[in-house]
Amino acid sequence: VRWPADLPADTVITLVTNAGLTSEDGPLASAERRVLGRYHVREPFRVRTARCQDRGAPALIHATDDDSTLRCNADAALFLQLSGTLEPRSLEALRAGLPEGIRLVSRQGATNDYGAVRDGVRLERAGGDAFLLAMAQAPGSRVDITMGADLRDDRGRALLPWAFAVEVGQP
Repeated sequence: VRWPADLPADTVITLVTNAGLTSEDGPLASAERRVLGRYHVREPFRVRTARCQDRGAPALIHATDDDSTLRCNADAALFLQLSGTLEPRSLEALRAGLPEGIRLVSRQGATNDYGAVRDGVRLERAGGDAFLLAMAQAPGSRVDITMGADLRDDRGRALLPWAFAVEVGQP
């Protein structure tokens, strides 16, 4: 499938077949309407998700959530996923801009990301960089993290600014 060139930014497309659809070889065996796929296209460069990687149930926030506060165990790592791939200079800026006590452990590169399920079909999006950050924070502390337009993807787009907090609990 090729998307039209004038498709608006940040669009979700749902690919659907109707019941009784016919092909060049005759009718297809479908008695009902079927959703074949959902695709997020021309997504802005942003933080998609942030979550704690710890023994408990993973806390998860999306960049669109009103409450952008993670509550993590003291021994947890942070996982961040972007909607694009950071350019090399921006990777260094990310490292340099992290608060004291938080360091970049690994960059997982363009990982596949799937959004919410609707009609039994997951939303597919282009892969983006994912990062694992180690925290050296005392229980009961709070860390504020801001990621901004000084970070650019490999297409030159500035990251949509986003701020979130990490409240640190017991290990």
